[in-house]
Amino acid sequence: MKEAFQHAVAALVVTGVGWLCYTLVAVDKRTAVIEIKVEKNSELLHSMINKEARLHGNKSRPDGKTDQQAANEEEVPLRKAAWPSESSFTELR
Repeated sequence: MKEAFQHAVAALVVTGVGWLCYTLVAVDKRTAVIEIKVEKNSELLHSMINKEARLHGNKSRPDGKTDQQAANEEEVPLRKAAWPSESSFTELR
């Protein structure tokens, strides 16, 4: 009786380890397939975004201008009054 119980437990353990290995291999295969699909989608999106940016410029600027429009404009210097004078940082009060 004791020996039959040990055989049953051993069979259960072997079956469990086998099932675990099979499941891990299956999950690994599915993960690899998904990884390849994600890489292909990423490459496709990257090429589409680059093509769109070349055609229409980068419109992610806060002022709504494309990079090309902004590059054609002259830079406006900062107003001097916008910054405190240098002496205000070095003076002791």
